Amino acid sequence: MENCTPTKARQNFYQILKDINQQKKPVTVTPANGDEDQAAIIIKKRLGFNSGNIIFRKYWNFSQST
Repeated sequence: MENCTPTKARQNFYQILKDINQQKKPVTVTPANGDEDQAAIIIKKRLGFNSGNIIFRKYWNFSQST
């Protein structure tokens, strides 16, 4: 999973969307101060039912453990 700051994500938003759609890999946007509580994940909307569920479950389990 790629990581970037909100500034980088804003500057490269359309390229990030293209990359996510081509590579099917999510991008984590984390503030420059590293505060994970304010982080977000950008994922492709339609990954296919099974792969979308797997990513959601991994993210949900991670977020529940912190």
